[in-house]
Amino acid sequence: MTPRSLVGMTMGARKRRALSAQEDDALSRLIRDPIGQRLRPCPGCADCDPCMSSYGSFYGGDPRRFTPDEECSTDQERELHRKHCEEWARGERPSVKVSGVEWVDDITYQDSDGKTQTIKAGHKLVERAAYGLGVSRLTDDDSGRFCDGSGVLPAKGKVRR
Repeated sequence: MTPRSLVGMTMGARKRRALSAQEDDALSRLIRDPIGQRLRPCPGCADCDPCMSSYGSFYGGDPRRFTPDEECSTDQERELHRKHCEEWARGERPSVKVSGVEWVDDITYQDSDGKTQTIKAGHKLVERAAYGLGVSRLTDDDSGRFCDGSGVLPAKGKVRR
């Protein structure tokens, strides 16, 4: 029996399975916890599908879903990330500028030959890495939920008791 087999299972069948489960593994915990809850299959997240992670800069949102790479981030970037994770856990919503297309004024610089070059103003792709480079855990669930690796999530809507 897998956690996904709980999806669609009646409450009575779930209770009987919970009572007969002797082992204290993740499956028996999953059966006991959501008794009275409808379940749905996880549409895919980094916890149940390792392909749902991406290496690069932080995309925004919950910083706890991002892990800075020790080799590609500075101590200051990792400290900022740690601080923002703590703030997010307290209910605060810190924000950092992330990569994207935005308006940039004229940029003047000197090239390697000493000649002055100008990049005209306009919309440009700006790459930012506030926490350095690292791994972002992604999810296909429209509410942004992760399934804890079990492959199931609580159903949307009312909880039946």
